[in-house]
Amino acid sequence: MRCHDFMLLVVMLLLLHLLFGCARDQSIAPPSEYDPLVQIGGITIDNKTPLDVLLTDAYSLSELTVWFPSCSYQEYLSFHYGEEMHFPTIKEVNARFPVQCLRWNYNRAYTVYKVQEGGFFYVFWGQVVPPEYRDIETSVDYALASFTAYLDRLPSLSDFSMITPGTSTGEDIHKIDPSAEWRFIVSSGPYSCSLLDDGKILTVYYERPAAVTIQRSDAEMVVSELAVYKLMGQGSCFGTILSIDYPKQ
Repeated sequence: MRCHDFMLLVVMLLLLHLLFGCARDQSIAPPSEYDPLVQIGGITIDNKTPLDVLLTDAYSLSELTVWFPSCSYQEYLSFHYGEEMHFPTIKEVNARFPVQCLRWNYNRAYTVYKVQEGGFFYVFWGQVVPPEYRDIETSVDYALASFTAYLDRLPSLSDFSMITPGTSTGEDIHKIDPSAEWRFIVSSGPYSCSLLDDGKILTVYYERPAAVTIQRSDAEMVVSELAVYKLMGQGSCFGTILSIDYPKQ
């Protein structure tokens, strides 16, 4: 057999393998009724209907902030593990505050509530995993309210113009953006994320603290670097918010 004919045979075999392999995979894994792209905790995901149509109920900000955990699940694991703090599941939340809006973006889910004082209250769900990896602990029925944020306006990059690396602190960031998302379990040190009015994410990195007990409430974290990223879903919960769900400026 000539080399040219042999190469054609190899290509044909590869194409047949890919064709039948794809068909076999599709028949093995039909979509689940609990597929996170369809519903979570029995609640259907809707990424298209605007908030002013979905949200018929409104709650006071104090009512929401008092009922939900005072810190993120990630911060709890970092500093409060072992303390009595309950992170409700999506079914528990739905029983107290009926979920009228459930979105799915960048492999993360979130819920939006209308706030009586204006703006929106966002609940981001953790422990949502693909069907093939689920068990009783990671079922979509047990999605946790892992992070919450109240947004009535989005800051602009110019609002942070006075932030100076080496001098400014976490307290300065908090004054500009009280809803900034803080992250601590990272090898590079703590950082915070702010959703800007242009849809980008401002990530502020801090010098690694000498004390391992430093928390979001501490004001002594010194800013080491500021970086602006395009909208993304992996580094921040804010990066999963669809543009149709931004608070009106």
